[in-house]
Amino acid sequence: MDNDRLSAVSAIALHALLGGAPKFTQDILAGGFRSAREVFSFDREHGGRFLEAFRRRAGVPDEDALFRKAEREYGRLGGEGCRFVSIFDACYPALLRDCPDAPLLLYVRSVSSPEEVFQGTPGRGAGFPISVVGTRDMSPYGRHWCRETVRALADTGATPTIVSGLAFGADICAHLAALEYGLPTIAVLPCGIDCTYPRSHDAYARRIASTPRCALITDYPPGTMLHKSNFLRRNRIIAGLSRCTILVESRTRGGGMMTSRLASGYGREVYAIPGRIDDMRSGGCNLLIAEKTAEPLISPRLLCTTLGLASEGHAARAGAATPPAALEGCSREEQTLASALLRALREYPGADAETLCTVTGQDFGPVSAMLTRLESADIISSDLSGRCSLNLKND
Repeated sequence: MDNDRLSAVSAIALHALLGGAPKFTQDILAGGFRSAREVFSFDREHGGRFLEAFRRRAGVPDEDALFRKAEREYGRLGGEGCRFVSIFDACYPALLRDCPDAPLLLYVRSVSSPEEVFQGTPGRGAGFPISVVGTRDMSPYGRHWCRETVRALADTGATPTIVSGLAFGADICAHLAALEYGLPTIAVLPCGIDCTYPRSHDAYARRIASTPRCALITDYPPGTMLHKSNFLRRNRIIAGLSRCTILVESRTRGGGMMTSRLASGYGREVYAIPGRIDDMRSGGCNLLIAEKTAEPLISPRLLCTTLGLASEGHAARAGAATPPAALEGCSREEQTLASALLRALREYPGADAETLCTVTGQDFGPVSAMLTRLESADIISSDLSGRCSLNLKND
């Protein structure tokens, strides 16, 4: 057995033996061990007493049986393209390693190497993971700002990685927006790498795993039964991987709130999109802002600047909106006005004509006429009070 294979098999065996016990993982690191092989060697030198309690709990009679099982797992999953990244490896995510409950082993499914997934390719924003989380019961407001936030991050020209949990609502919205706008994305699973949860997202999972620099990851061994406690353990990886966490929408209790609080506990930045005080789906975001656990995310562009991702050409690129195809017959001046109005509505959804005049610096007559034209083309909608918003299908 070559060294790389033996190192991976040893890590799989030790991970199975510890059962994901994070405290003992930290004890191992504090003890100066540089590999799983060293841990087993130390155990053998001390008559098996070092790992004895874990062997009893795992029901493993001896080390040979443990390694035979790990070798089978390595052969099966490795043959399917899975990689194994232990906390001893140089390519293990540095931010996650700093967490007190970091997993000993990550299972990674990707067409790219773990180095490319976790460290990024050279360039601005590479290796800058940002988690985007929130409720499964997402509103059009939440969906709009989830996509706009990811779009703004992509518009900077940087390549931050969008991290989430593949769940319904905010998670899958963030993953798909990242793929659409050309950003890498990592989906952290609450189950083994040999299955997908939820099952209805299997096609999305395959798309993520087959896209360069994107990946599915988990610390759960294959065949792990799904249990509600899996999600909390999964959420700590989402928070731990990321430099900052963005909470899109959440009730006062939920997975997104857990992830945000975990991120805050790790000393990471947390941002929350504020919402109406009578909207239950914004209750958690508003609570974190009130507690000063999270900073309010009031502008995606401002967020990019705060994170240090905005480049000098960011404003110019963001300002170069393409006029909708429905307005191709308009004059150049009308197309310029239409683009300016659409940019303004992305920044100020719900603005009325007078507000849009102030934002764009245009006269009321041309603005009002163009808004009517955009609404006739089903590009925007307006309510009885004249408040305008982009239609999601044209978003």
